[in-house]
Amino acid sequence: MERSVEATATTAEMVRPNSIPRDKAPEPRGPLSHDIDLAALGELARMEWSGRPGFMKRVIHLFIETAVECLKELGDASASGDMARLQRASHVLKPCSATVGASVLSAHCEELEAMARAGLVQDAAPRVRVIEEDYRRAAAALSARLGQTA
Repeated sequence: MERSVEATATTAEMVRPNSIPRDKAPEPRGPLSHDIDLAALGELARMEWSGRPGFMKRVIHLFIETAVECLKELGDASASGDMARLQRASHVLKPCSATVGASVLSAHCEELEAMARAGLVQDAAPRVRVIEEDYRRAAAALSARLGQTA
């Protein structure tokens, strides 16, 4: 799990506002799942356009790598009833998801994080399954996006 925390910090450092005017940078094109916020991908595209070739691809790959680790941690924590681990893993996955526009996934992580922090998760397994399904849909949409930009 340590690597996930480091990966999140790296993602946060990479995704800073830039000075490229919104009307100058290309917008993401093509249909994506309703699970992906095109505005977030637009920000990544603007950063890539401003002289960071491959930026969006690196951020998406970092998200997928971090998410896989967090999902494993969520599953283990759910099985053992470990509220602290549920809280930490959902806390790490929440901003990573938001960065790539996986807003539904991020919102579900935020819910689970708050419940786990309060020690009020009595139905962790079904909630983790929903988060896993959110991830699968988001990862599929993002992978399709990568195929469009390759």
